Amino acid sequence: MKDIKSNLIYIIDINKYMSNDLPITKVLNCYELLNTILSHMNNFDDFIRTRLVNKIFNKVVTDYLSKSVNNSNILSGKGTFIPINYCWYCNKSNDLTQINYCQDYHPRRIIIVCKNKICMKIAYTSYLQESLNIDKLIILSKPILIKECIIPRSNGTFNQATINQDYLAIIDNKIHIKVDFKENDNIYIKCCPIIKLWEINKGAVKEQFADLILDIKKNGIRYLPFFNKIDTIKIQNYVQNLIDDSNEKNLFI
Repeated sequence: MKDIKSNLIYIIDINKYMSNDLPITKVLNCYELLNTILSHMNNFDDFIRTRLVNKIFNKVVTDYLSKSVNNSNILSGKGTFIPINYCWYCNKSNDLTQINYCQDYHPRRIIIVCKNKICMKIAYTSYLQESLNIDKLIILSKPILIKECIIPRSNGTFNQATINQDYLAIIDNKIHIKVDFKENDNIYIKCCPIIKLWEINKGAVKEQFADLILDIKKNGIRYLPFFNKIDTIKIQNYVQNLIDDSNEKNLFI
């Protein structure tokens, strides 16, 4: 297809015929049509934006992002101050961008790729896979709304702490919140079980933790849609552990 934009304009024009009330056979036909046409769209940003057209567009894009990446194509993030001017996957030297590891302190690990949708998908999958399997962190699609909370200390005291809102931590297969707290002008890092934070906090913060736990129990963890299948199974098991723990403590939230 030589003119992808004209094809997209055509599809958007027939969008009115693709309502969610269509018979399943026609919905599937629309899905296959869109899947074929969007497969020719190479720019990642343009491809992602098509999700906003309707639910069928959104499903085509999400299904593509969720496809597993061959382990031989997985990239590794590197912390460096040295300028790198080529895509780490296809070696292209223009239209570059970088994926930053949000959990790192400087120098942060990065992955540099071009904006081709294949390269971007591999970069994001690599970033999420390395974060989960090495750093034991699940990067979220939307940040945690809670900014600060009270945390328990090993000496029996409590401290005010700042929450790392972009990810959840996994320790012993249980979901934790990673926080920073200050003592004697030094900054320390600690991971706290999410249920423990619900138990010890009060007022509005306690309610926010209750909402977060309930949302995870009902809808799962809202992570970026680039994980390989084996990793999504791991995450589902972490959610089940949270459900089991909350039921065991009779947390009817």
